[in-house]
Amino acid sequence: MSVQEPYTRQVKARNPAKTERFEARMTPEQKARLERAAELAGRSITDFVLGSADAEARRLLLAEQTLELNDRDSAIFAAAILEAPEPGEHLREAAARYIESNAARR
Repeated sequence: MSVQEPYTRQVKARNPAKTERFEARMTPEQKARLERAAELAGRSITDFVLGSADAEARRLLLAEQTLELNDRDSAIFAAAILEAPEPGEHLREAAARYIESNAARR
């Protein structure tokens, strides 16, 4: 194995093959605006549009997965976790069934 081989593998893993296509219709004004913005960023219009859209998609998906609580709700949430009641009979039975079913799979 050469010194460069592991590095080559890492680069390929970070830059997967681009096999998918995306097309969009736009007004001449939108295209001109995107071309100008891409030029200012020193990127191709394709790279600029895909990078911007991907960044916004990641931001929205992260926001959808994030729970932000105010001080009051945060205190209530923490108390519910830290002062949880003992599990009831039905929960203990369900946990036992779950443990048994998973032990059988091993």
